[in-house]
Amino acid sequence: MAIRVQYFLTFAVIGCVLPYLPVYLAWRQFDDRHIGYVTSMGGVATLLTPVLLSLLADLRVESRILIGTAFALAAAALGGLWLAETFAAIFVIHLIFALVLAPLPSLQDGLTFNLQQLRTARGQQIWPYHRIRVFGSIGFMAPPLGIYWLLNIGHPVRIAMVAGVMCAVFGFLNATKLPRLLDNGSLARPPRAHEVDGPKRLPTLSAARTILESHMAVFCIAMFILHLAISAYYTFYPIYLTRQLGIDAKWIGLIMSIGVAIEIFFILAWESLVRRLGLRGLMVLGVTCTAVRFALLYFVPTTGMAIGTQVLHGVMVLVVHVAPPIYLNHHAGDTYRNSIQGLYAMAITGPGRIIGTAIAGHIVSWSLPGVFGYAAALCTVATILLYFAFREPNMG
Repeated sequence: MAIRVQYFLTFAVIGCVLPYLPVYLAWRQFDDRHIGYVTSMGGVATLLTPVLLSLLADLRVESRILIGTAFALAAAALGGLWLAETFAAIFVIHLIFALVLAPLPSLQDGLTFNLQQLRTARGQQIWPYHRIRVFGSIGFMAPPLGIYWLLNIGHPVRIAMVAGVMCAVFGFLNATKLPRLLDNGSLARPPRAHEVDGPKRLPTLSAARTILESHMAVFCIAMFILHLAISAYYTFYPIYLTRQLGIDAKWIGLIMSIGVAIEIFFILAWESLVRRLGLRGLMVLGVTCTAVRFALLYFVPTTGMAIGTQVLHGVMVLVVHVAPPIYLNHHAGDTYRNSIQGLYAMAITGPGRIIGTAIAGHIVSWSLPGVFGYAAALCTVATILLYFAFREPNMG
């Protein structure tokens, strides 16, 4: 139960920050380039801490200790973000926050897959990954409800940072309840890299060798292109709603929660969709729907369309946030289940977010709707690559 709560709280923190940070920065009268610079720090952080902390998790440090420490630091950073006044202070504090938040998905995924492997070996029942990950989607939905009420009674948009502090504190407390992957008589952990007989290889290098295999390389290239596109969406969709369409900031979280509510049903249907379509078919369908979504935001910049396209959010989440961890774990060895998740974050997610956000910030300077045309074009390229070059058997 504790790991499901941890997913809930991780995404609750993200739900406090992701929809509101761009609006908060605009409220502080920073221009679009500054907004792009600040939000791109999430990508910079993904280049650094996920691969390092997932390596530690594969070598000798308990994942729950790393997760708890990250939540404690995230709470402190969000408190500083709420108090900060200057752009320089906000930039530095958000970088710190991004550095401690970035490894959490990789660490949680690695812990989840290790627990599944151990319980399967012992003949115990397991919860499939997608049924655990769905608690993250529920967690993302929760904060906007309370933040909407706070904004509605007159609080400034930075109150979202206070909500983030509270969620992070609860995340720190819950981390103490996460299972320990130690051989203590109740749950034997998987072997660490330095304990395996035969040639010794750093877990990160083993993970890199796996990712560079041809079928995985095609998948990763397509996902990198997709991350270029979705970074533009996540950064500038809130600005699009407020500036382009004139929607009050208090509605931003609730509008984004519509898509997250639909996302829950898609995640729960993961097994059925993969069984019917295969991984390749699901990926092609999902990226195509994402291209259509962004194209509609570009060609039909109306409030109804902006809200209506949220119905396509669920399938986007499947291909961006659910498929990769499962696919990577499918190819991971016991000694690098954490590291392969962290390496993917460093090599694909991080660079995609940095480059995508930087390009999007410049596009927005001359056309806010144009950023979604750019994103739609990228998704089209990713769709073509997956359709013609990616060949992966049905994973079931």
